[in-house]
Amino acid sequence: MKQRICLLSLLMLAVLPLLAEKTDAMLFGDVKAVRTSEHLPYVTLTVRGTTLATTTDASGHFKLAHLPLGKQTIVVTGIGYKTQVVEVEMKRGQPTECFILLEDDPLNLQQVVVTGTRTKHLMRDVPIRTELISAKTIEVKNASNLFQALEGTPGVRVENQCQACNFTMVRMQGLGAEHTQVMVNGQPLYSGLAGVYGLEQVATTDIGQIEVI
Repeated sequence: MKQRICLLSLLMLAVLPLLAEKTDAMLFGDVKAVRTSEHLPYVTLTVRGTTLATTTDASGHFKLAHLPLGKQTIVVTGIGYKTQVVEVEMKRGQPTECFILLEDDPLNLQQVVVTGTRTKHLMRDVPIRTELISAKTIEVKNASNLFQALEGTPGVRVENQCQACNFTMVRMQGLGAEHTQVMVNGQPLYSGLAGVYGLEQVATTDIGQIEVI
């Protein structure tokens, strides 16, 4: 009997903090760019030390509900902007308004990769090897199109299959072109065998960076 009572007590102690975590404290507001004063959509806001997080909507506004009471640290991150850390005091039954300004950080644009799962990761956290070809590297290579930009990339072989129509294929890791998928901004462009115009038609002036995964 003592063992059962002890177990029940432990279970109750484990449940009570979970019940206490959910409050009516709410944080809301918007996120803007310092330079342009424009609202920033899809910026991530995370409550440090918790699993609570949200993103701004298409108009740059956000809402975080059921926050822990007391002083909380909000970490704000957005692609192309410096990370902002904001301290807020959350009180029961009292919504808190917060206006956040983010500064430009051009270097941060080179740190995010979109994989086949279409989820973003920092380069250092990507579980698979990823070759990043920056705009600067493309400029140094004096490449005028995607075909030339990919030449010399480890594990990648580009082949021109038709001189007349500029149909090109990309082979990776020794596999056939049918196993290669070319994507632009996370959206499929064409597979290795379905390209009509070829990589030579994709100008480097339209490329910010290339990720080879």
